Amino acid sequence: MKAVHKFLEAYIGDSNIDKSTAIFDKWGGVKGLKVYSHCTLTLLNDANGSLGIGNIEVETGFRSSGIGRKTMKMLLDYADTNSVTLTLYARSHSFSPLDTYSLVRWYENMGFIKTPRGHIRKS
Repeated sequence: MKAVHKFLEAYIGDSNIDKSTAIFDKWGGVKGLKVYSHCTLTLLNDANGSLGIGNIEVETGFRSSGIGRKTMKMLLDYADTNSVTLTLYARSHSFSPLDTYSLVRWYENMGFIKTPRGHIRKS
């Protein structure tokens, strides 16, 4: 079973995740997954069974409320419990309140390490 499906299976019945908004791609990734009602998450199946974080977007009116950090904590807890490596590419988008430098620092404060291929956090 791929990393995204293992994550979703672990959270079946969790009221903080709304899978009805999720759109699955042909590689088993998912986008549009609603977490804590106001955060949208995109997850990818990366090489070697790692879980890729494609995007975390908090709705404009709920930014700086801790929802993004709470969502990351859910992913970090899952990764630690299940010995799953997390990967991502930290880059800011035009609609983001954080510039790329601040976003990189945010991820690095959560244990991600910069590599030539993006950021990685091993459990």
